[in-house]
Amino acid sequence: LKAKEALAKRVDGTQIVIRAEKKSGDTLYSAIGAGKIAETVMSQLKFNVSSADIILDTPIKSVGAHEAKIKFAPTVFATVRVIVS
Repeated sequence: LKAKEALAKRVDGTQIVIRAEKKSGDTLYSAIGAGKIAETVMSQLKFNVSSADIILDTPIKSVGAHEAKIKFAPTVFATVRVIVS
């Protein structure tokens, strides 16, 4: 648990960037869900995470800054800033 808490502390507040295709204005062609965020976390922040551990209120459907939570343990979470461009 201490290792997961340490990782959560290191990750909390970090930022990932996802490039996505826009349909019109700031609307995305397709929504970004937990799977894409998990994939991006693994490539940009260099640690393994399952899409089941990504918590989103709703899929991301627009360009801009959003937040997602990562669950490391039942009581250990970190928030990452998801920048969609």
